Amino acid sequence: VRECGAKVGTSIEITNLFGNTPARRKFLRTARTEIAHIDEAVRNCALARPDVFFSLHIDGRQTLRLDRETTMERRLAQLLNYHDEMIAIDSGPPGPDGITVRGLLIPPEAAPPNSGRLRLLVNGRSIRDRLLTHAVGEGLRSFLLKGRFPAGVIDVTLPPAEVDVNVHPAKQEVRFRDSRTVHHLVSQAVRDGMLGHQQHLRRELFHAPQAPAAQTGPA
Repeated sequence: VRECGAKVGTSIEITNLFGNTPARRKFLRTARTEIAHIDEAVRNCALARPDVFFSLHIDGRQTLRLDRETTMERRLAQLLNYHDEMIAIDSGPPGPDGITVRGLLIPPEAAPPNSGRLRLLVNGRSIRDRLLTHAVGEGLRSFLLKGRFPAGVIDVTLPPAEVDVNVHPAKQEVRFRDSRTVHHLVSQAVRDGMLGHQQHLRRELFHAPQAPAAQTGPA
């Protein structure tokens, strides 16, 4: 081990991961599946921090490059490979409970036919949560066609004392102190965003240009 110069940033290199704990290797799935898990973990970190550049190399080949972005929308566009307008989700300023819900969703008419493209953040931490997934689905009820699934990101911010982040060994799940309120706020914010999107479409489709005023004098 010796010191050497390096670029600014964090580099993580893993070799001989199971050299001292070979018993855990038998619980791994195929290399393709495990690489997919690694890719997903990097994507989730990148979504939580769009201001950070991420590059993933596997077996000497760059498989993912995410340039530093100034907005969540641009980072999400990179991750989902979707570059059209997205629907902004915003519950407004925090209320007495201190909870805010913000995010971006692909419009229902462009929603993908497969699940797994909805990403959830709680206080900047990427998680998997059935409560939040269900809340998003409730907010999209009557907007999303059958066989289509929500895609985008929902970011919930709330006081740390209102959420337990230590209920899962890998910190991939959380437990809310007031899950009913969180569910309601998320579903309501998503529904409001969808209604706003519908109003925007109506204006785009049915707004006729104003006719010029009739001339009263000589031509």
